[in-house]
Amino acid sequence: MTHSALWVADYIVATGAGVLTPLHVLKLTYMSHGYTWGIVGHKLISDKVEAWKYGPVIPTVYEALSKYGSREVDALHYCGTPISSEDNVQKRVEELGSRFSEKEKEVIDCVVDVYKDWTAGQLITLMHREGTPWSQYYVKGGVNIIIPDSVTKTYYEELVNERRQQ
Repeated sequence: MTHSALWVADYIVATGAGVLTPLHVLKLTYMSHGYTWGIVGHKLISDKVEAWKYGPVIPTVYEALSKYGSREVDALHYCGTPISSEDNVQKRVEELGSRFSEKEKEVIDCVVDVYKDWTAGQLITLMHREGTPWSQYYVKGGVNIIIPDSVTKTYYEELVNERRQQ
C-alpha cells in the first residue's frame, strides 16, 4: 500500500524528537521509501520524487516544510501538534504509525534511528554518491527532473541485497 509522503514525513517529524530540519525530513522520507522497496517489496509513497541540487526531493513535502528554512521542524503538518508537547506527540506517533504496516513502520523507524544524527552535509553527500538515483538523473541547473520509481526501486533492492550478503 502506498501513502502520502506528507503522512510519512509527519511520522518522521514526530519520532525525530524535534531535532530534524526540513532537509533531514526530506532525505529520511525518501530513504524510507527506497528501503521499504528493498526490504518489504513495495513502494512506500505515492508522491513523485525529483532530482534537485541537494539531492532527491519530494515536492509536496518540500512545500509543506519550506517555512522552516534550515530550522528544526517543530510541529506536525497535518494537525499542527507542537513537538514540544510530549503527550500529544506520543499520541500522534501512535495515530500516524497506525497508517503503516508493522514492516513499513520498522523500516521508517530504522531509517530515522540510523540517520537522524547525520548532518545535512553528510546526508547530501550520501544522496550524491555515484550510482544513486539522484546521480543518474540530476542535471546541473535542471528543474522538475523526475527520478523514476523504477530507478529508486532497483537501487534500493540492490543496496539491501548487497548488505544482506555481507
